[in-house]
Amino acid sequence: MRVTDAAKLFRQICEKRDGLAYAEPAGVRTVAADALALLEERPASAQVRSAYEHGSQGGVTFVVPRRYARVPLESPLRAHIEGGQSAMARVKTISLGGAYLASLKKLNVGDTIQLEVRSGLRKIHFTAVVRNAGPDGNGVEFVHMKSDDRDKLRKLVQKHL
Repeated sequence: MRVTDAAKLFRQICEKRDGLAYAEPAGVRTVAADALALLEERPASAQVRSAYEHGSQGGVTFVVPRRYARVPLESPLRAHIEGGQSAMARVKTISLGGAYLASLKKLNVGDTIQLEVRSGLRKIHFTAVVRNAGPDGNGVEFVHMKSDDRDKLRKLVQKHL
């Protein structure tokens, strides 16, 4: 597909309405808007590009390159681990694919948890899998979330880039 054809398609996805509501879900429109910004080289595309690039960090080598850039947070976000192992946690680092949770509750690698992250008045709900455990917290991977939660997460990450 050529760039001009792709740009037309992305613009149509972003703007098409069905009555008063948009024809496409919010998450699809957000991704289309990001792709359109990249194609048109808008000033905002630098932020979008950095969120999706996984270039190596100076002096650090990873066996598997990261899919999404990590965003260290100046002030940790509050989080609630729901379910059988209910506990409070602090999100120190977040990305589009996961987070690092500082918590007194010890989680086992491979555990599936329901997580609610609070950013201001917004609540973002995830299903996450614990991927690693450390002395002061756990790394989790987001494996499921609703499209409106994905949109909230994308806005949160872009705000902190």
